[in-house]
Amino acid sequence: MGENEMAVFGVSEAEEEIYRHFLRNPGTAADDLHLLLHNEPGQARARIGRLEELGLLRADGDGRRIVPVDPETALSRLVDLRLHTLHQELQRVTRSRHVIDGLRAEQGARTPPPQGIEQLEGLTQIRNRIDDLAFFARDEILSVEPYTRLSPENIARSRPLDLR
Repeated sequence: MGENEMAVFGVSEAEEEIYRHFLRNPGTAADDLHLLLHNEPGQARARIGRLEELGLLRADGDGRRIVPVDPETALSRLVDLRLHTLHQELQRVTRSRHVIDGLRAEQGARTPPPQGIEQLEGLTQIRNRIDDLAFFARDEILSVEPYTRLSPENIARSRPLDLR
């Protein structure tokens, strides 16, 4: 194993180790699991409880034997839960535009940003503005380079922008 492959689903390394143990030894009791994992009995029981909540393990019959849920079924459920959580987070982020209004109110009176033509002076200002526009762009932006040949410096500067 070596690494916590299930961390992306919110499963800790110790929990993953327990799940993998029961995949290798289905239907075994959890009584001495803490000895195998070298931790306290309460910790092992709590981790098993969490894995049951996540749908990775279930108690069989009398509750003494632990059975792992099929990995495909279990991970499909974890993927759905994770995607749902990420979707909710994305919705919260996209609805946070109102924060700008609150911050602007605290900023006080200021001159509005210029509309229309924006005049930039110097290569550094131009590149910084292009970086800003490229970062916040939601649509494709095409530009025309008036030179017949690009300098190696311009090519080197533009290459990372193509990789975003």
